[in-house]
Amino acid sequence: MHPFPEPDERSGSPEARLARAVAELFRKGIRLSDEAWHYIHSTCGSTAPETLEALLTDGTDPEVETLLELIFFPDRAQQASLENLIAGGGFHENSEAAALAMLLHEPLEALVMLPGDSIDIRVPVPEWAARAFLVRLRIRRILDPRLAASVDQHVREENRALVKVSLRNSRFEQSEKKVRFLCNFFKGLGGEENDFLPMVDFLLGFLGEIDDGEQIYRALVRRKRLCFRSLQQAMSFEAQLERHNIETLLLRGVRVPHIDKEQMRCIMGWIDRICLAVFGRTEPVGGEAVGEGLELDASGDITGVIRSLS
Repeated sequence: MHPFPEPDERSGSPEARLARAVAELFRKGIRLSDEAWHYIHSTCGSTAPETLEALLTDGTDPEVETLLELIFFPDRAQQASLENLIAGGGFHENSEAAALAMLLHEPLEALVMLPGDSIDIRVPVPEWAARAFLVRLRIRRILDPRLAASVDQHVREENRALVKVSLRNSRFEQSEKKVRFLCNFFKGLGGEENDFLPMVDFLLGFLGEIDDGEQIYRALVRRKRLCFRSLQQAMSFEAQLERHNIETLLLRGVRVPHIDKEQMRCIMGWIDRICLAVFGRTEPVGGEAVGEGLELDASGDITGVIRSLS
């Protein structure tokens, strides 16, 4: 049974389609995340299905709200399953409220799938949790059509919806320069397999941190050099730690670097691949000069180069 009436004059609206899709997602089941499972272990102790079911239906327990927020925080896979519907557009300022009203027309429940061989449980979905779920889908963020087309054309099919979700969740301004840069990035590296998705997440976060007036190539090279310096500091500290204990180093004023060395190496490698794919060159770490790459538009039109340098 649908959680809102089918024979409604709005049943064909984007909001109605979204409400039906979310209700179906809840009906099929939400797999408990590692974060939620860890939270249950650390705060509740018992993970027996009957205990969890009683806990999640207890409106007086102060820990329940945090747990429900973890459960009903849409993950990337859930968002990807809804992306084509959301990309169809037609949403407006009141769309989340309209979809929420349809979703809650009747009491809403969700199947929560527990790790391992545990029995799945059904829990009621509070209004605030359903509202937060809808808001976090970012249904009103419109992706630049060129980005969507570039993803469809160049990114491996199994990654397309996931990449669009990353674009929808990102905070970078879809300026002309950044859109053309990303189109060339997808064209050059969209066929990659293994680490393509985390590389996309890194790049979108990076674009959200730099001003539109900055040369993207210069900014990437600066980030690579910063990673290299951080890596050097971590390795230097480890070398000192082999000769002295930590107390001696702290008394000498040596700072403990909190750096993930593998992550630094990974980012440096991504930057090299991105620069080579988009600009046709990269910079060795330790060099003094930062060369400039030409930011061609997706078609290779020379006018795009002129615009990017103006």
